[in-house]
Amino acid sequence: MNTHRIILASGSPRRKELLKEAGYSFEVEVSDAREEVRENHPARRVELLAELKAEAVAKNYIRRVTAEDRDDAGKTKVLDVPAERTVIIGADTIVVHRGRILGKPADMDQAVAMIRDLSGDIHQVYTGVSLFAAEGDRIQEKVCFHERTDVHFKDMTEEEIQCYVLAREPVTPGHPEKGDRYLWQDKAGGYGIQTGWGSRIISGISGDYYNVVGLPVCRLCAELDRLLQN
Repeated sequence: MNTHRIILASGSPRRKELLKEAGYSFEVEVSDAREEVRENHPARRVELLAELKAEAVAKNYIRRVTAEDRDDAGKTKVLDVPAERTVIIGADTIVVHRGRILGKPADMDQAVAMIRDLSGDIHQVYTGVSLFAAEGDRIQEKVCFHERTDVHFKDMTEEEIQCYVLAREPVTPGHPEKGDRYLWQDKAGGYGIQTGWGSRIISGISGDYYNVVGLPVCRLCAELDRLLQN
């Protein structure tokens, strides 16, 4: 029976926790891919970025054929490669408000502006996922998909916005930073639905909750299980 391994090509503590809670054993290998694409359509953009991340890590798990692997006639010898299948998971999440893509706030002023724009309105969260199934000397299969969730923000007062951007939270265990940080730091759109403040400012969603956290877990599990069974 073939064995398999799962590699999460992301340093996001939220994605790591979601995959762990879904019952998978996996390793984390942060992608060094340059996250630059010219695509502006949200769905296609997150799929392309997820694919870049997965591909960068997948290259480390392919047995490359070299001159030493060929016989005198130039034919490839039987390679001594592991029989295990490795599935690499790349993911990317963006927030879109009225057609404008919102990144991670660079400072408190940007965080205030973003939350003020989102207040009392509906925006979209897109997460793209790319799965690379590597085995032996090649990529056997690629799967790319995305999910969209509509998020409803309550109409916040200026005082609530200021309180939110000043609020802090402890960093996730294992995070390279220590102590605590502002709630808006390192979060697209300047907020996290999974935080205590998320429950206070988000009045409803339409779609997958976990997609907003960072991984559309239900769809991912279905695709991942299929790849591991092949």
